[in-house]
Amino acid sequence: MARHNSTQALADKLQIPFIDFNTMSDQVSINWSTDTRDQGDHLNYFGAKK
Repeated sequence: MARHNSTQALADKLQIPFIDFNTMSDQVSINWSTDTRDQGDHLNYFGAKK
């Protein structure tokens, strides 16, 4: 959560939108086992398409 908070603080300072899909798992149907190429750090084609 520290990475999220620091990124959100920077986005707020620069007045740019920041959407962290990691905190929206109930709204985004990402299966972290099958939709990523490295078990959670980067989405694969199928995860990105969602």
